[in-house]
Amino acid sequence: MKDIKDFKDKEKEKDKEKEKEKEKEKEKDRKEFKELKEFKEIETKRGSKDIETSPGPTGEDQPSIAERVAGLEQSVQSLTHFIGAELRPDLSSSAFGGEIDLQNAAALSAELQKQANDAKAAKDNKDVEKTRDL
Repeated sequence: MKDIKDFKDKEKEKDKEKEKEKEKEKEKDRKEFKELKEFKEIETKRGSKDIETSPGPTGEDQPSIAERVAGLEQSVQSLTHFIGAELRPDLSSSAFGGEIDLQNAAALSAELQKQANDAKAAKDNKDVEKTRDL
């Protein structure tokens, strides 16, 4: 009997704690809603008076398209690398410069180019044959 009573008392305490937590959450939600409402009221009172907007140059002040393009071209021409040539490392004497496969790089490159050209020619011939069959 005593155990049942203790169990019921503990359940009641848990229920009370849950109710308190719910009330705290509701109060928090009310505060957030109130703050949001106040913020919206302030924004509507201020309106767009504090925001300065400028539509840009109009009428005679506006440059022509040719002038705008010329300005852009000039800007692009003045672009440079952010690391100058004097600050770039010399990679011609790299750690792997003495490797055998790198010594024959020109010959390997020529061989690969020849293989690529042969493969392309074979593919082109195959495509021509397919169109003839249709």
